Amino acid sequence: MSSTPNSMADMARDLVDAVGDKANSEIRKQIAMQFARADGLYRPPAADLMADDFVFLGGIIGPLNRRDYLNTVGSFEVYNSFPDLQLDVGEFSQDPNDPDRFWSIIRVSGTHLAPQSLGSVLPAIPVTRNRLQPGPQAVSVTFDAKNKVRLYTGGYVADRREGNTGGLGAFFAVLKAINFPVPPPEAFALIRIPFEAVKDVPKSSSHADDLPGKYKALGRTYGLRTAEAWSYDRFSTSPKAAPKQTASTGTAAAMQARSAPTTAPQPMP
Repeated sequence: MSSTPNSMADMARDLVDAVGDKANSEIRKQIAMQFARADGLYRPPAADLMADDFVFLGGIIGPLNRRDYLNTVGSFEVYNSFPDLQLDVGEFSQDPNDPDRFWSIIRVSGTHLAPQSLGSVLPAIPVTRNRLQPGPQAVSVTFDAKNKVRLYTGGYVADRREGNTGGLGAFFAVLKAINFPVPPPEAFALIRIPFEAVKDVPKSSSHADDLPGKYKALGRTYGLRTAEAWSYDRFSTSPKAAPKQTASTGTAAAMQARSAPTTAPQPMP
């Protein structure tokens, strides 16, 4: 039986849609790669790729909204403390059930050659020259309709038998590698409570009232709201500039200039 004009038009539209979806998928893979290579923790962030309602979710940390996330990871400046840090990002693949979500595995390694900042309030951790080498970490990037990153997940170690951080990922792996005491998750849930009420201190989660609707149930109901939690904005054009890091920034910049490869990313102002 021959195809009717209507069915042929439907087939043509389906073909155009399929080609368009594949092209957009490839674009999103490229954007996901750009973001994973500049997520704010291991490299200065590609903040322009983030949606206004961006959320970060980790195995222990999160949910963090856009401002809490940028100011928290910006407080650590791991790329200064580990100037030889190597970040390898595998190719992204599309989630089979969620076409907006893309997955990858990252590998991180580096040497602790400059004081590790814990923010503008707490003292930095002195140089240990220890190696950082977590196991492979699974990350995912989820896009909105404008191809902005609206959800980033990370810090999930895929194989706890690998690496030297006891199965920890993200910033907990950094702390473990440089011999800083890392509490178990159940203890951290209690230890973090007083810090959520202190201004300009890295946050472990955002207040429920400052999170998009679907993440409100995961947010905290105590401590400072985002607007009260920071006296500055890192990686922003806001006139409120971020304060200089305690003990780490100047030393790290000098160390980076002496020992980092010329292609290493420089910290953003």
